[in-house]
Amino acid sequence: MRLMEQKSVGMVILGAGGYMGKNGIHALKYLSKKLEEENIALRLLSFAEPREQNWEEIKDLCSSCINQRPLEANRLVEALPLVEALRGEDHYPVIIYDATPTTLHFGNLLEVHQREDNTLLYLGEKPIFTDEYEIKYLTENTGEDFQFFCEFIETENPVFLAVHKYLNKVKTDLSIKEMWLWRAGCSGIKKAISIGRGGVEGGALEDKSLHDLSISAGLLGSTNIEEVIVEDARIHSLILHSDYFFKENRKAFLTAGNKSSSQIIANLKEKDLLPADGLFSMRVTWKLPDREVPAKYLFSWVGYNQLEQELEFVSELERLGFPIEPADVESSYPKHAPRKWLDISEPFKYVNQTEHYQAKMQEVRIGIFKCDSATGEKYIVCNFLSKYNLHRYAYVVELKDGRAEIIETLFLDEDSSTTYEEKKGADLSKIFDDVVKHAFGIKRADFIGRKTTLLTHGIMIEARKQAIENLSTDAERWFEAAKGIFERNITVTKV
Repeated sequence: MRLMEQKSVGMVILGAGGYMGKNGIHALKYLSKKLEEENIALRLLSFAEPREQNWEEIKDLCSSCINQRPLEANRLVEALPLVEALRGEDHYPVIIYDATPTTLHFGNLLEVHQREDNTLLYLGEKPIFTDEYEIKYLTENTGEDFQFFCEFIETENPVFLAVHKYLNKVKTDLSIKEMWLWRAGCSGIKKAISIGRGGVEGGALEDKSLHDLSISAGLLGSTNIEEVIVEDARIHSLILHSDYFFKENRKAFLTAGNKSSSQIIANLKEKDLLPADGLFSMRVTWKLPDREVPAKYLFSWVGYNQLEQELEFVSELERLGFPIEPADVESSYPKHAPRKWLDISEPFKYVNQTEHYQAKMQEVRIGIFKCDSATGEKYIVCNFLSKYNLHRYAYVVELKDGRAEIIETLFLDEDSSTTYEEKKGADLSKIFDDVVKHAFGIKRADFIGRKTTLLTHGIMIEARKQAIENLSTDAERWFEAAKGIFERNITVTKV
């Protein structure tokens, strides 16, 4: 029997010494095993990292994950000639995973395009675009044949995949008519005491929205979407800069460019000086050929604070049988059906020379999809997060005589032994694999491809534009409101 000829795929990791760069290297461990089963050889050709003192550590990590020690470079423009030399005449596809800071993504994408080589496949950490003029330039100067991808990791979350599969199965009898998505993390809390990741910037909208927008586009079908209208977008809280805690309660807001400012700048031309948003809401209408789907989104960098916008989501979750304390309705649900959605960890502790800081860590990643069906309204309730103490799940819920009942479990993550980092690494490796399959013509990577990337980034940028236009520049009012949030979440004691 003739053996199938082995194929090769190359990999370049940009920003390899950072948090996401290292995650990308760890993900190669899972990817390499999967590709071996498909007779595809993974070749980690090069990495780019400007801090040369980190090179040996990165090589050691590569060696431990997939037993390869790639060539080093400072940046993409230096890595690309290494790729050409290593590939030689064997022009196999190469994935360029961009885990550099956000400000470098668009330039790196253009650098790949200028090579005029369709075997170089750019996969960027989100966001790739932060400005409407970047999207305009890209669409006017590249054709549909220039494919690129964004690392929308939630489209490989098993909760998303289970819901997508279910909707395809029942598409003649059931369709989404309304969506609610709420994503809350604590990056702003961490940054206020100088422990946040340096490459993360912009605020809640820029950091969080693209995940939920990619989920929305994926479930509705990106090829079906005719238009998306941002109906309303507003900032509800801002982030205090660490100067507040470390410099005698100085009035200081964190800007989108990770700077400190005592003023509220509401000028889109000064993007780095815009305030970083702590809580952001928006209403969007997705227009499909047969219907319009309204959607509510809430994004937070300050955890959960029982603010008005959050309580609207809490009320809807409670109505559907998912209260913050689900033991209250345990008896009305199938046995062993987790319903918790607020993920709480032990407080994060940080000590400097004079003070001890203790920060609350509360996170949310919830989706509610109201559906029309032949038998009446149904709701798909999803928890996408299992970071600290939660299970990921997706349930179909009906209201019967005003009482919520789970009628079907689409997905339940019962494996509590797998860590959050391991799950994230496995999901990221699947994103890499999606690009590999696209490169070899096995399966289109529509969830993360050019159309979805441009669509979701366009929505985010329009939402930011509207929010800034609506933004009050009363620094004192914003400061008092932010103090209340941050002093509830961060406890400071003298050492």
